[in-house]
Amino acid sequence: MKRMREPAEIDKFIADWRDTGGSELANTQSFINGLCHLLGVEAPSGSRTDDAHNDYVFENPQLPRGFAVRAQTS
Repeated sequence: MKRMREPAEIDKFIADWRDTGGSELANTQSFINGLCHLLGVEAPSGSRTDDAHNDYVFENPQLPRGFAVRAQTS
């Protein structure tokens, strides 16, 4: 795992995000990607049509407990 960034880069990240006035939802993905970079960890991947590859993505749909999903057949 990579190490965290230097204090100056951390301070810049905080300053850049401190006064964002946009929608929280609109800023979430950019903020998380920047935070992952700052922490030296992998950012979430893009979603794929096959949910088996969507363990670490934004907006991964969660089903209620006990909800059965049938496999699609073509």
